[in-house]
Amino acid sequence: METALSLTLEEIPIGTGHEQVVFCRDPEAGYRGIIAIHSTAAGTAAGGTRYWTYAREEDALTDALRLSRGMTYKSLMAGLPLGGGKSVILRDAASEAAGREAVFRAHGRAVERLGGLYLTAEDVGTSQADMEIIRQETRHVAGVLDDPSPNTARGVLRAMAAAACHRWGTDDLAGRTVAIQGCGNVGFHLARGLAAAGARLIVADVDPGRVRRTVEATGARAVDPEEILRVEADVLAACALGGILNAVTIPGLRVEVVAGAANNQLWEEDDGRRLSERSILYAPDYVANAGGVIGGCREILGWSEEETRRRIDGIYDTLLEVLRLAQAEGLPPHAAADRLAEQRLATLEAARRTAMSLEIQNDEKNRRFHASVDGHEATIEYVKMGDAYNLLHTFVPEELRGRHVGEGLVRGTLEQIKAQGATFLPTCPFVQTFLKRHPEYQEGVAHAG
Repeated sequence: METALSLTLEEIPIGTGHEQVVFCRDPEAGYRGIIAIHSTAAGTAAGGTRYWTYAREEDALTDALRLSRGMTYKSLMAGLPLGGGKSVILRDAASEAAGREAVFRAHGRAVERLGGLYLTAEDVGTSQADMEIIRQETRHVAGVLDDPSPNTARGVLRAMAAAACHRWGTDDLAGRTVAIQGCGNVGFHLARGLAAAGARLIVADVDPGRVRRTVEATGARAVDPEEILRVEADVLAACALGGILNAVTIPGLRVEVVAGAANNQLWEEDDGRRLSERSILYAPDYVANAGGVIGGCREILGWSEEETRRRIDGIYDTLLEVLRLAQAEGLPPHAAADRLAEQRLATLEAARRTAMSLEIQNDEKNRRFHASVDGHEATIEYVKMGDAYNLLHTFVPEELRGRHVGEGLVRGTLEQIKAQGATFLPTCPFVQTFLKRHPEYQEGVAHAG
């Protein structure tokens, strides 16, 4: 059933520094959702869709805001050309009655309405099958081809090794006891990796089937979910929902390191300080769990498997950088990670402001778009083919590189072409890369025939 006409998007003014937050409704499809775009300074805002039961709409909004900010910081710390966003779908009687097909197709239409500013994928409560439904309505979805869980688990394992090296002087996890809260897809793959590394495992999950599968595959010892945060272990891997590190649970922890896959593990900022006061080393979640979004770059940006694996393994060095800064500055690790991420974001935003202010000229005689910055000229050469510009080559002088001048030049050029009512051919590899990061400009590509 086609319900596109009943879909509405209402922008929510929230004053939190997010670029855009919209409340999406399609009553005929049983759909209520929130899409939060925190930042597009580095590229398209990427982040998964969560399907969850919330007591209030305000709780869903808070979740979307926190998760989207975390996605920005995650991509920044992983060095990805992606921004941060997140969406949540409110699971209730109306959505259950309508069925997943109707709900996720409506969500796909909402994502499509944003014109490529936001790229979605799997999250808690959603699956590859749901992403395939969304794909029926929009191309701005990843996670259809590959399960992100193994990549997320690999990244957490590398983060755990880095934390072990910082705490104990060796990253060898053999003989260490790791308590895993949550035996879903990520927790299961993490358990297998830890077992292969020689770690002893204690596991818990609210789903007995997940626990049984993990125990059978790894030889782990199972405990009740209520006990997992109180067991004696070297490491706690939080791989379920967020907010589990708080004023109530932290005093009962009997571990030296916390490194897991869950998002927003700290209930509030003070909880990072509480962990430090107990000499518990915390691996900031958005650093440790970045393997999933890094893995998604194979599908989003066309990275090779080797490049993707190298980037995921780089989480080890990124976390060590965070922990060393925290130690040098006397900061809790989460505050050190935030500082690094915010510095990188400020640099990107300043560069974007410079790039957006470029005065771009079309030199038709020499067939090039060009802009001058500080006495240096950046250019895009083209050949006109009817009403289409075949963009052949982008050149940015060495003196301007690293300042987003190339991105600003491409953006401004495409805007000028659009204003003329013309189209373009992205022959230039740099323009092709720009389009992968900013798919909202894909509509201007000329098509054969």
